[in-house]
Parts: sequence; C-alpha cells; structure tokens
Amino acid sequence: MITIIDYEAGNLKSVELALRHLAVPCRITQDHREIKESDRIIFPGVGAAGKAMTDLHNLGLDQTLKEAFVAGKPILGICLGAQIVLDRSEENDTVCLGLIKGSVKLFPTPLFSKEKERLKIPHMG
Repeated sequence: MITIIDYEAGNLKSVELALRHLAVPCRITQDHREIKESDRIIFPGVGAAGKAMTDLHNLGLDQTLKEAFVAGKPILGICLGAQIVLDRSEENDTVCLGLIKGSVKLFPTPLFSKEKERLKIPHMG
C-alpha cells in the first residue's frame, strides 16, 4: 500500500488518481499508524516551505516522516515535498525535515540569462 501524506499542502487527488489509473493501491491519510504500516510514501506539496513545516509539525507528521525514513521506507517527494526533505529552505528561512543534506536556494531577482535577457521565474500556479 502506498500512502499519500495529507498535511494540508498538496494536490493529493491528482496523485491518487494517477496511482488508481495504474491500478496501484493507495490511500490519502494523516494517520500515523497507517503511514507506518505503508510500503511506500508519497509526499506531495504545493505552497510555501514555512507554512508546510508548521503544518507538518502541528500534525506530528514531521516526526512520523523522519521515523519512516530512518526505517528505510521509500519516500517520494513531489514539488514542495521534494524541497522540504532537505535540511533547510531560503523560502521563509525555514528549517526543514533534514532527511537529505542540502538546502533550497531562492532564485536571484532579477534573474538573467547568459545573454543578459531578463527571465521569468518559473511558476506553476
């Protein structure tokens, strides 16, 4: 069973629909027991690192994810979930989960190409 973590910051339904389309058993949950019992974890996310870490902490899911990682459970971070598995993020100067060494850096503003053309910062919303 794949567990999709619900920490109130994700596009959960899209992930669930993709897995169901592939006939992969999955569930969306905040339940610590279900997360610990899962075979794999998908950790999606949309939003800002600071709020996501606050929500994870308030739900106690930060510790549950750390325990799952230490136990060797495969964890796939998507979008924000891929960022906050690192040590920290410059976004909101946030201490993150620290599952993987590294930090998320902000794009310099303004951002220029090698040809000195001003570039748009990618945005999916």
